[in-house]
Amino acid sequence: MATLDPILTPSRPLVRLTSTIVLPTEMTPSFEIDAKNKSYRHQYANIYFTRLIMLKNAVEEAGKSEVV
Repeated sequence: MATLDPILTPSRPLVRLTSTIVLPTEMTPSFEIDAKNKSYRHQYANIYFTRLIMLKNAVEEAGKSEVV
């Protein structure tokens, strides 16, 4: 079984910086998703590709240890 690296913890508490809200103008592009441009295919492809890359080493190591 693969070993996982420990989760690092910060040496001091994290502080969130103040956010500034910039109101949209007429030149601001719309990010509304409607039926004609609603596609998650590319998003899911990126998620699964990243997941496969992360699992690749663990799976290869497990496979090597199973070979007799």
